[in-house]
Amino acid sequence: MWDACDFYPEEGIAKLSSMSLIKVGDNHELRMHDQLRDLGREIVREEKWEEPQYRSRLWESEKVLKVLKENKGTEKIKAIYFNKVHHSHFDEPFENFEAEHFKKLTGLRFLDVSGACLRGDFENSMGKLKWLRWWHCPSTFEANNFRLTELVALDLSWSTISR
Repeated sequence: MWDACDFYPEEGIAKLSSMSLIKVGDNHELRMHDQLRDLGREIVREEKWEEPQYRSRLWESEKVLKVLKENKGTEKIKAIYFNKVHHSHFDEPFENFEAEHFKKLTGLRFLDVSGACLRGDFENSMGKLKWLRWWHCPSTFEANNFRLTELVALDLSWSTISR
């Protein structure tokens, strides 16, 4: 993913590790201190406090829902984390997102829509998406023209989708 985004991972990871900002775990997973994560989130929040559609990253469910459901997305948004599975016991119904909710998100590179259902015609949408996490992807796949030509990471864990 980092290579695909031109972030030079070899240099960047070594530099962050030498500054003790991240640790590389036994299985090559990256670990970040909670305070560093919180600092990064605060910096993003300050991008536009009152207007989350102009932030580069969205991770708070209510902000994600507001931006997507009101079609307020912008090219500024690079990452969306809407993981309903992570925050519940998955006994709640799927959140439904329509293709039109993503049309203006032309800069989107990371998307986590775990516990959601995507519907509609996604032609010319998500052209820059590099990473898609969609745990519990429903077996009734209702997204048409869902072509992710630049995708480098796909996580469909615990999904019932068959093709």
